Amino acid sequence: MRKYPQADLNADGILTMKEAKVFKQKMQGNHGEQDSLDRKSATYAVPPTKTDVSYGPFERNILDFWQADASSPSPIVVYIHGGGFTSGDKSKAAKTKLIEQSLEKGYHFASINYRYAYKSMDEVSDKQKTGKPGCFLDGARAIQFLKHKAKEWNIDKERVIIVGSSAGGGICAFISMYDDLSDPNSPDPVLRESSRVFAMGHMYSQSTYDLTKWPEILGTSEVLMKKIAKPGKQGVPVHIKLGLKSEAELATEKGKEYSKMVDMVSYASSDDPPMFIFNNGADGTIKSHGHMVHHPRFSIHLADKANKNGIETKLVLPKIDGLGKIDQYTAFLEWVDTLL
Repeated sequence: MRKYPQADLNADGILTMKEAKVFKQKMQGNHGEQDSLDRKSATYAVPPTKTDVSYGPFERNILDFWQADASSPSPIVVYIHGGGFTSGDKSKAAKTKLIEQSLEKGYHFASINYRYAYKSMDEVSDKQKTGKPGCFLDGARAIQFLKHKAKEWNIDKERVIIVGSSAGGGICAFISMYDDLSDPNSPDPVLRESSRVFAMGHMYSQSTYDLTKWPEILGTSEVLMKKIAKPGKQGVPVHIKLGLKSEAELATEKGKEYSKMVDMVSYASSDDPPMFIFNNGADGTIKSHGHMVHHPRFSIHLADKANKNGIETKLVLPKIDGLGKIDQYTAFLEWVDTLL
């Protein structure tokens, strides 16, 4: 992991044997085995009520939905997968206990896909990919779509709960703190719905994607960050990461708006929903790409900003606080119970 941080295919800070084998085969030139586990479908223990439902105009604007056995409109837990914005799939929910535990509590459940972000300048012309703000807006639209389906699917649209890990947590942070995207005059009925949510779970994730703020948050230098970052994560111009066509666009109103959109925590305000923030990573000097992007100081930074803005927050740092082994999703749902 320390020698080849790029072997951590889903950038979750944990190197599995499967990831190691895929990386080894790639190094040996067996490119037919490069697909990571994240791109392969996991098997759901409980089959979805509805599969691959389209919530928007793009190929990856799809979701799976599980309907709880409830006589009245019930809360819904929405899972947003991680994968560095360039991999991952809604089926990752199968690797958690969220589906079964949510249904047992009488909560509906959904797991969504969203467009992947650009990895290079060559991908800018691909209409099925986008900049980070586009990933965020896909996530928000999925929430609006589920609210649009509230009556048909028996969802309580006032109690939509979102949770995500890594990139998915970043999208959750945006949805939770950004202004309501509802447009009452939109010809699209989905976009007339509110994008605001009841509560948010943020797991091993980031508080901002404004990389100029990372050295201060992490207590490190830009030089060390660049040294540790995966080769594939370097060299992509900022404007491409934002989904802009040229560097000159950064100075436009659109460019300024997009730049602020990826600084999710800058939107924190007292009317934002409660946040459950979990990170079991080790504190201290960054040691690898995975450690850097999932560092607990991002979680602490988000919690500090939330608390200063009067947002109800529960910060759980098992390794730092010596709390022992905790399943983050079980703890998250127990916290949700107290809110409901």
